[in-house]
Amino acid sequence: MICIKTLIKLFVLTIFVSCSNQNDEIVQNDKDKINSVLNIQDKESQLVAFRMLDSYEKYELWKNKLMTLKSGLKNQQKELVEELLQKIKPSIYDVDSDYKYYFNNIYSKEFKIKAIDLFGEEFTFNNFYTLSKTDGGGTIDEGTNCNCLRGNFGGWDCGVANGVWCHTPTKACLEVDGCGLLNSTFCDGICKQGW
Repeated sequence: MICIKTLIKLFVLTIFVSCSNQNDEIVQNDKDKINSVLNIQDKESQLVAFRMLDSYEKYELWKNKLMTLKSGLKNQQKELVEELLQKIKPSIYDVDSDYKYYFNNIYSKEFKIKAIDLFGEEFTFNNFYTLSKTDGGGTIDEGTNCNCLRGNFGGWDCGVANGVWCHTPTKACLEVDGCGLLNSTFCDGICKQGW
């Protein structure tokens, strides 16, 4: 009887150790994918790679960026970043999520007003609206991906104070995700110089 109990305990322990090792591998794979996206230098290529991450990986990428950002901030700024951390969930990247709708159409507007007041426009753009501190810009050919959200307060996905704005495309572009606050909403325009 003791032998059977011992065998069952060993079997259960083996399963837990095996699952733990698999979870460690999955976590490491997620980190590797996230780091590879962040290391891409070209903004367009980086957004394409970001779109290939699943909802949880996108969430983890931004959660980690925001946690790192908090370290050098003043108290009110830290509180706003903490508020944002409390609001983000993997579901902000799910197409059919009611929470995504709330986050992008209600909370993001409130957040942007507070963030500009506390951080200024450039800091807000560089740390909450883009994966890297590279400005958008350039033109696209028909059939390629859109790269900004036209309704996003003047197209912040294109940069701030650089003369590049989000325009209605003259040629059709494909609507894709990856624009707006934490790259959590769709893109429907193209970045180009001037009004």
